[in-house]
Amino acid sequence: MLIGLSQVSAQQTELTVVYNSGIEEIFIVNEDGKLYFDVDKLFILDNSATVRDIYLSDIRKILVANYAGISDLNTSDSDFYIIYPNPVQDYVNIKSININEKLQVTVYSINGKVLLEGKYFSDNKIDLSFLKTGMYFIKVNDQTLKLSKL
Repeated sequence: MLIGLSQVSAQQTELTVVYNSGIEEIFIVNEDGKLYFDVDKLFILDNSATVRDIYLSDIRKILVANYAGISDLNTSDSDFYIIYPNPVQDYVNIKSININEKLQVTVYSINGKVLLEGKYFSDNKIDLSFLKTGMYFIKVNDQTLKLSKL
């Protein structure tokens, strides 16, 4: 998966990686910068043309700030979803702005193997008790999110 920050803004973007330890690392990325995921790592190409690789299992969350051009993506609030709780033990919920929207949900292993597929409505509980402890990706319609299983 490749995310070109030039699609988000022509200005500088501040990317904050919050590690599981609580430490935060800030990257300044301009329109030529890139973020991409490959197997079990996040790669960041920042303003200094340095590529930094970080294991996904070390990341708690990623924050993006200063992207005034988000409207250039031609998305609406209904295209964004929240998953909770995260990390998950047995059940996960997906919150959508449009509660009547049917959501196509796919859960992937870190290696890209499909583990669960289905259609759900906002706030339906999805049973993930069969998953082992680890990191996963959950795709809701066209948005992919990182999911931790305890």
